[in-house]
Amino acid sequence: MVRIILRYLVEYIANIDELLAEDSERSLTYAALEARLAIERVCYERLKTAHSYISAKDLKRWQPGYVMTTLINEVDPKIASTFTLSYAPEDGSGEPKEFTKLGTQLGFDSKLLSQHWQALGSFLHSNVPIAGEKVEHYCDREKMRSRLEHVRDELERLSEGTLTGAFIFNTVSFECVCGQENKRAADVLKSDQVVNCLVPDCAESYRVQVDGENIGFLRETIAINCSNCGMSRPLARNTLENLPKRETIMFVCDECAEENFVAWHLVRTSPDRSEASS
Repeated sequence: MVRIILRYLVEYIANIDELLAEDSERSLTYAALEARLAIERVCYERLKTAHSYISAKDLKRWQPGYVMTTLINEVDPKIASTFTLSYAPEDGSGEPKEFTKLGTQLGFDSKLLSQHWQALGSFLHSNVPIAGEKVEHYCDREKMRSRLEHVRDELERLSEGTLTGAFIFNTVSFECVCGQENKRAADVLKSDQVVNCLVPDCAESYRVQVDGENIGFLRETIAINCSNCGMSRPLARNTLENLPKRETIMFVCDECAEENFVAWHLVRTSPDRSEASS
């Protein structure tokens, strides 16, 4: 997916500049908030373009640094890199055509950006007093300004980018039992990796199986036997593992049409026993 982007960082930079010009402890604190939001926007714009290749449930945390690390490892190692995308139209003559520049994605050091984000966050809180120290309402002005100037320069550089999400990689797809086609970046998939369906309210997950160039996806289930006929019924692992302790789910046996109810129950066990006793 290629998405031409507007220079959305310009507004953040203008707000930061205005607050830096005021140069008070109060204004620099608000500038830190604007800069932190801008960093989140940079990372989440990358995430937005990657949603066709990763489920929101595969992201365990929302912090920008974690999001970028996950996208680099599970979607595209080049998602935070700098490159220019060009194309040449074909007319069937076989003659080489002049390439036209489509746009440039400007990369960034996701670890450094995450460090800036963390540091800016510390400016938004009063200090925790130690041994009777005074509780300061604002952080040190020079410390805030120095960090803000570094971040502001980086945002200015990134604002010159003209595209993001130019994914160029091999993909593999599978159909979830809910009917959704799921696409993944083939080159970064690893054996035993668990991926979730792209549909937000679908509970299905799949374990990746890599055998050379062959990639498969095995549905993650827990088998429950029918209380009447003993027929095994696979249920989505996520559904059962996330079932609240006081809730019950029901399934109808495909063999005998018996209604079966499933719930979690606390049992007594011991460290040297493989089976629990009720």
